[in-house]
Amino acid sequence: MFCRHFTTRRTCCVQRIWWHSWLTFICLLFVFVLSAIETSAEEKSDSCAARTSREKDGSLVICGGGNLPMKIFGRFLELAGKHEAHVVVIPTANIRADAPNAEGLFLAGWRKAKLASLVMLHTRDREQANKPEFVAPLKRATAVWFNGGVQSRIAKAYVGTAVERELHALLKRGGVIGGTSAGAAVQSRLMIAGGNPVAVIGKGFDLLPGAVIDQHFLRLKRKPRLVGVVQKHPHLIGFGIDEQTALIVEGRRMEVVGNSTVTVCTWDVDTQQVKESTLKPGEIADQDTFRRRVDQIPAKEAGPSAAGRHRLPSPGGEPAILGMRDSTSGSCEPPGSRASGSLVGNLPKAP
Repeated sequence: MFCRHFTTRRTCCVQRIWWHSWLTFICLLFVFVLSAIETSAEEKSDSCAARTSREKDGSLVICGGGNLPMKIFGRFLELAGKHEAHVVVIPTANIRADAPNAEGLFLAGWRKAKLASLVMLHTRDREQANKPEFVAPLKRATAVWFNGGVQSRIAKAYVGTAVERELHALLKRGGVIGGTSAGAAVQSRLMIAGGNPVAVIGKGFDLLPGAVIDQHFLRLKRKPRLVGVVQKHPHLIGFGIDEQTALIVEGRRMEVVGNSTVTVCTWDVDTQQVKESTLKPGEIADQDTFRRRVDQIPAKEAGPSAAGRHRLPSPGGEPAILGMRDSTSGSCEPPGSRASGSLVGNLPKAP
């Protein structure tokens, strides 16, 4: 009788100890998992903070040429700092930049905006483009504007020089870079230099990584050449910007301002064709939504130039149109008037 009672008590003690041990293990496991979740959340928060910081880098105002509406210049000056803006105008794409009266010709309209400072920067000499005194205005600038003309003239003078380095530095400190026609095409590393329907390819500034830009898109029927470029370089997003229209890029955020549309061309892995999306004036879209399409492409299919590209999470449906903006002209007087002949929108079209 005593033995049975002792055995029963011993069994109960063992069971109690076993349950205590099991509960302790579960509690420790819970604490470990909770700690891991908190660490992951902190890392994600740090990653998001870093990404948000990157998205606060500068802005691009990429214009399709033609007579640009004043609201585009208003937005450019708004991003530049309004009356506190330090603007550098680079008319190198235009042959008239070599004229003795070039400064008066290209700056007359901008002077009406009553900026903090206004400088014209131009050379066709790469050695000159590398001199500290030549790029000094870019170090102080809050904004740079590239006129229209021939984009290869800009690339030949400045790509790979101190001018290009200062342009990237300007974006890093939150400045804005704008350009129309040739001044738009040169903003992507793979640059459409001419040709239609088959594009002639050159090298631009890489201000908008992972993209290729075309301009005068609908007006000059340039869809075939942009589609052809995206077919050959499927890791790139193609932006076809029509006349009198601008694509304003601020980090992931893209907004269309003006009178026409922006056509976005991406390679579709499933159909093995170029897919098109149209952004209308006032529409705001997320660049990453288009980027996710591109990230589906296998590296071997995208080609060697896509190696090391940043990948985003897999896509979820169609590109998101985030909303509409009631675009206004901004509080600063836009530069120039059509009568003056000095508006960038009135310069010769790119090839």
